[in-house]
Amino acid sequence: MPTKAQRGEIVLKRIFTVFIICIVFLSTGTQIFAEQNEWTSVTDLTKTIDRVNLLAIDGKIYSIGGHDQNKFYDTIDVYDPEAKTWTQKGKLPAVRGTVNAAVYDGKIYIVGGEPINNKLDIYDPLKNEWTQGKSFPNDVAGYAAQFVNGKLLVIGGFTKYTDSSDKVYEYDPSTNIWTEKAHLSTPRRYTTSVLVNGKVYVIGGINELKGMLSSIEEYDPQNNTWTTKSPMSTPRMGLASAVLNNEIYAIGGNTATDKISGPGTAEVEKYNPKTDTWSKVTSMPTARGFLSAVSLNNSIYVAGGSNKSVYFSVFEKYTPGDDGTSPSQPGEPGTSQPDNPVGDRAIMVVTLTTGLEKEFDLSMKEVNDFISWYEGKQAGSGSASYAINKHDNNKGPFSSRKDYMLFDRILTFEVSEYTK
Repeated sequence: MPTKAQRGEIVLKRIFTVFIICIVFLSTGTQIFAEQNEWTSVTDLTKTIDRVNLLAIDGKIYSIGGHDQNKFYDTIDVYDPEAKTWTQKGKLPAVRGTVNAAVYDGKIYIVGGEPINNKLDIYDPLKNEWTQGKSFPNDVAGYAAQFVNGKLLVIGGFTKYTDSSDKVYEYDPSTNIWTEKAHLSTPRRYTTSVLVNGKVYVIGGINELKGMLSSIEEYDPQNNTWTTKSPMSTPRMGLASAVLNNEIYAIGGNTATDKISGPGTAEVEKYNPKTDTWSKVTSMPTARGFLSAVSLNNSIYVAGGSNKSVYFSVFEKYTPGDDGTSPSQPGEPGTSQPDNPVGDRAIMVVTLTTGLEKEFDLSMKEVNDFISWYEGKQAGSGSASYAINKHDNNKGPFSSRKDYMLFDRILTFEVSEYTK
């Protein structure tokens, strides 16, 4: 295992070399990688709908509630990517739209929504049963929501159609208690969010003073702080978001500043949290807002939406190609570039919610397998624990020793690659 000084030297060498490579690419203007990103149409939803919510659980996609003209739905439909079919799974306790449901321990948590209410409903897909948690502190819809370290964050939203909230609340399923957390820097409704490496990113939306928002805020749950990051190029609300390879995709949305009902956009932008930079991505085939998106099997699925009061049942799939900007596997940006000096091993440091740090010297395959498990569990599928082989740390008369990581105990993890 390399010493800390050696690891520092490795990181510095890598940064310097990548800097040199970037200068050469930018100065020559040479395009080394062909654009292969692709959108395809898959089986349409069972109805034309917007304000629907997509979730991935155990390799399948759940479509929850939604809205068409003046009608809200109480349906739950499930898409099987292998069979390419939609089937009705069950029904919500009441009609509901404009929610941002979240998954934890295989269960779906839904707060508020339209028609505006403050209910917390919890759905168990295996039992096809609903239970209720403690109601949200006030009525809410149009918010963002994420589970972080086993607790549900509900961010922003509105209680009536003329206001936007900067409030953030955290729900603990083990105690059934809501706690107010640090407020957003900018109040926002009709916003979206994702979770990347233990931090929450809230993107776009609208508020009454600033209109459409292009801003993005990053939440650090360990410090309970919000930080404003580089904005999107286009202000929009009612957009969707998803994560591939630790990069954030901001998809579609409405761009008009004077009306909620449109027009929609097909624009897609990609954000790299490590470099705090945005780049353009191939646009969707269908321009729309109030849509929903979810990542599954290295693709992004986008469903429904509306454009100037026209509602869609379209269900489109984005598969990233190698344009030289996205990693081919989860990990550090640029790992798809053959000239980038990437090591074959890495020091992975896992920080637990207790503050304890665990360090492992692993092959890159082992690191990527761990990240794939983590992202799968984050999306609602996979086992609750993951075994990491301790290898050279295997002391004593044992044939093997493994450290079992519990998903809801992981705060962050850091990967520093090196060549042995």
